[in-house]
Amino acid sequence: MNTTTINKWLVGLATVVHLLPHPFGVSPVGAVALYAGAYGSKRTSWLVPLVPLTIAALLTGFYDPVVMAFVFAGFALSTLACVTSAPSPPATSPKPYARYPGNPG
Repeated sequence: MNTTTINKWLVGLATVVHLLPHPFGVSPVGAVALYAGAYGSKRTSWLVPLVPLTIAALLTGFYDPVVMAFVFAGFALSTLACVTSAPSPPATSPKPYARYPGNPG
């Protein structure tokens, strides 16, 4: 499955779960933001938490714009933190064990 398909599923799941009742201080969108930042595309992963928040705000109503801006920025920054700290995939090598000492490789 490519990252675009995963991002679409994450947006749908986060939207539905965000609209369901959940305990105060628990945010399923936050978990999705961290997952998308760690495993998603670097270009579009920051959109994954913002789209469900926008859809939920459209359905349930908006609140103070300053507070909303800080909430949206917090989710975008948490995604960005994961994007910048996620390790890059390992490079493939024709001799994967040649780098270990004692291996004649």
